[in-house]
Amino acid sequence: MQITSRPSPWIHTLERLPLFSACTPRELHRLAAITTEVDVEAERVLCREGDPGDEFFVVVDGTAVATREGVVLDILHPGSFFGELALLDGGPRTATVTAQIPMRLLVLSRREFDRVWSVAPPVAKSIATELARRIRVADSRRHPPAIRRSDAWYPRRLPNLRDALTYGPSGHSVHC
Repeated sequence: MQITSRPSPWIHTLERLPLFSACTPRELHRLAAITTEVDVEAERVLCREGDPGDEFFVVVDGTAVATREGVVLDILHPGSFFGELALLDGGPRTATVTAQIPMRLLVLSRREFDRVWSVAPPVAKSIATELARRIRVADSRRHPPAIRRSDAWYPRRLPNLRDALTYGPSGHSVHC
C-alpha cells in the first residue's frame, strides 16, 4: 500500500466524485487536508467481514467487490464508498471488500470521518442518503413486494362487515 500526499490538484479529484460534488471550494480544501490517498494492488482485502472498522473508503480509481459470507453484494466503482457503517455504530464490518484491480482510494480514519460532519455537511448528507438507499434495497430483497390487489382474492360485493370477516375466497366459513 502506497500513501501519497495531495498537492492542490487533488481538489479536482474530490470535485469529480459524486460524494463531494455539492461541496464548496472551502469544504473541498478542508476535506483534502483530512483525507489520505492510498494506492492498493489487485486482490488486496481492504476490510474483512466481522473485523472492527477503523477507516472509511472512497473509490477514486479501480473496482472492488463487496461480499458477505462469500456472496457478492456489490461491485464498487469510482465514486462508491464503504466502511461508514462500522464507523457510525461501532459494530464490526458487515462485508469483506477486495480490490479486483489496482485501485486508488481516499481513506479517512475514524477521527477524520467524525470531522467530516462539521467540515463538509454536504458529504454527511450524501452518506446518510446513500445509507437510506441501501436500507431500502436490502429491505426489498428480504421482503417481496406486497400482493397487488389484482393478484389477491377480495370480495367484489360485501353486503356487510360480518360477511367480509366470515367468508374466505372459497366461500367457506373462516373464523378470525
